[in-house]
Amino acid sequence: MKRLLAMLGLGLAATGAHAEHVDVNLSNDVLRGVYAAPFPRMNGIFELGGMLGESHGEKFQMAHAAMLVTGDAGARDANVNAGLGGRVFVLNAEDVDGGGLALGGMIEARLPAFNRLGVLAYGYGAPSASTFGDFEGYYEYAASLDYQVLKGASVYGGFRQVKVDVENFGNVTVDTGWHLGMRLNF
Repeated sequence: MKRLLAMLGLGLAATGAHAEHVDVNLSNDVLRGVYAAPFPRMNGIFELGGMLGESHGEKFQMAHAAMLVTGDAGARDANVNAGLGGRVFVLNAEDVDGGGLALGGMIEARLPAFNRLGVLAYGYGAPSASTFGDFEGYYEYAASLDYQVLKGASVYGGFRQVKVDVENFGNVTVDTGWHLGMRLNF
């Protein structure tokens, strides 16, 4: 796993210096950050992210690396971009730890007449066949509404849920609820 994350980090360092963004959001119990950049020689993005928080009285840390092929989703009266790909994640809590490969995607939409307002949603899921450690399943989804304060900076509010199916225990909600954040584009 460390070798894979190191290789992905080197790939990130080789990307161009445009269309990168940093996204930070927080709720009462969770801080989440993501760095994303274009992936060389492919119409897509690469991202590294992490989440720190507390759930049910237990502290947890989660990290992920993702690759998505992205492009125009073909909507006539709106700017709609979508992406499909995968995410390698690891999650460590006081009593459980594990990770896996989750498949999923994202969609972002803006109306040309109101292009400062946008909607972004993503979702990822992993069955027991693609998880390891104490996990037998994983899913994460989120949706947010953003406002571009400046061309390169947005603020947003959204809802996120992260759940894992823990071996011999059942479904555990790692994070669920509303969050506020900002996205800075470079």
